Amino acid sequence: EQLPVQSLWMRDYGPLSIEADGILSFVDLRYYPGRLYDDAFPELLAKKWGLNNFRMPFDFEGGNFISDGDGTCYLTTTVFERNPSSTKAQIRSYLDRYLGCSQSVFLEPLYGEGTGHIDMFAKLASRQTMVIGEYRASDSAPGVGAVDPVNAAILEQNIAQLESVILKDGSRLTIQRIPMPSHSDGHFRTYVNTQLINGVNLIPVYSDDDRYEANALAAWETAMPTWQHIAVDATELITWAGAIHCILMEVGSGERAPLQ
Repeated sequence: EQLPVQSLWMRDYGPLSIEADGILSFVDLRYYPGRLYDDAFPELLAKKWGLNNFRMPFDFEGGNFISDGDGTCYLTTTVFERNPSSTKAQIRSYLDRYLGCSQSVFLEPLYGEGTGHIDMFAKLASRQTMVIGEYRASDSAPGVGAVDPVNAAILEQNIAQLESVILKDGSRLTIQRIPMPSHSDGHFRTYVNTQLINGVNLIPVYSDDDRYEANALAAWETAMPTWQHIAVDATELITWAGAIHCILMEVGSGERAPLQ
């Protein structure tokens, strides 16, 4: 059986998995009003599998959400802009109630990047290791990556905020930098938009700009040495404003049975 959808951005409208007492349930994000089939997908899948499905009461996309599974969640401030009728306190409360985010950290999105999603420049490699993209502020600056002083400054600002985060166990994040290829043609290529699944890390790469590919793969090996890292050609996909993480959504391993 096939469920109808309108777009390939499963990360954004697909269900987020939550687990309580070993039982799997879904959190259903409120997606774009013009994409009714996409928005209905989590509820239809939950009914097909016999799962509880909890609808969130504000506009939200999965590409703008990272959780460490232990109460700390990361988003960009885009979520505030897209929900002007909700206060910041209300949004924090919704994130806590529906997704267990006892601490929500809001970063600045990349300037000029249309989605405003956090998964275009940041990803948790582990509960305590955050991978962050790196642009050069100028040709003479150290490191690798495309020259973009505005977004270089935004990412440094985000890192400063992340370094101040205290996790539930009292520890702090370690930051792993990864190069960001050129977006001079308007396409925001990223090596951070990867999919982690069952010990495998699927990494987007670009045949039209591979200058920093080796550096990016090496950075992932450093961040996740026990994982298998596989490069996936996303040259065409990135022209649609997304990469590997944007088109996939994992499902949790809990028992597929509704709560009693």
